[in-house]
Amino acid sequence: MNEPKYLIGIDPGVNTGFAIYEKGSKKLILRTLKLHQAFDQVRQLKDRIQTVVIENPNLWTHFSKQDKAVSARLQGAGSVKRDFKAWEDFLTDEGISFRSVRPDKNRNKMATDIKVFGFITGYKDRCSEHARVAAMLVYNS
Repeated sequence: MNEPKYLIGIDPGVNTGFAIYEKGSKKLILRTLKLHQAFDQVRQLKDRIQTVVIENPNLWTHFSKQDKAVSARLQGAGSVKRDFKAWEDFLTDEGISFRSVRPDKNRNKMATDIKVFGFITGYKDRCSEHARVAAMLVYNS
């Protein structure tokens, strides 16, 4: 029997947004974890992961002075960049397929509004904005 393959979405940071998406059923499981807990989850699911999609703060594009200020805040004075590098190293060492994506204002805006997020995904449970951002990285991919 073929087990379903998962797409994993990661929004790195102190509160790591973690989304497991099963494409066939469109089922989402969302969590907010510490970095080491998220690594453990990925190790447990390793054989069922199709790919991991992770938001890369190094790819942020500045369009204005305000964007630069927002970018600095979102990057948490380097901690998000450090966590992204930890993810990059971890996934490479584990031999897990991954791709990094640029932070996107529109995607993150949909994740910010819980009602909009619920309408788009059908997800009804409580979850953090970080988990919703992770979900938007993989939902309907």
